[in-house]
Amino acid sequence: MADRKAKPDCRGFSLIEVNIALLVVSIGLAALLGLFPVGMRESMLASSDTTQALFATRILNAVHANAGAITTWKDWQDATLKEFVAGITVDGQNLKADGSVQTINKANGIEGNVIRYTLTIGTISANIRYAAIRVADSLHSDITTLPLYYTEFRFGCN
Repeated sequence: MADRKAKPDCRGFSLIEVNIALLVVSIGLAALLGLFPVGMRESMLASSDTTQALFATRILNAVHANAGAITTWKDWQDATLKEFVAGITVDGQNLKADGSVQTINKANGIEGNVIRYTLTIGTISANIRYAAIRVADSLHSDITTLPLYYTEFRFGCN
């Protein structure tokens, strides 16, 4: 009988190959897990931007509606701006348009939800006024660096 050489068994993976595969997979998973905090932060920023925009739109639309209802020149020129903010309340607080920072605790009836805003109503010309608002949805953000939401309205124009 002929001398047969035994063939080596080549059906499996060596320990080195398994370790290299595990290293590649673990590096990929570590990179993937590193994206979660970035995604969470971006999600919170998007939610914050939406809250601010919705609040600003709500206030500016109410002020714009009040401005459209003013029919006398005396009320239009009134320095107290009472006709522009008449009847507008935010979570039970009367709206103030004096440019000061106002804080609403328990905004939208949610404990711990805070909204700060500063609303200014000014004059561009005799028959054109504007309203500008900045909104922060936290106690600690610098409200002066946040986006400005703005609208204009004219006396006697519907």
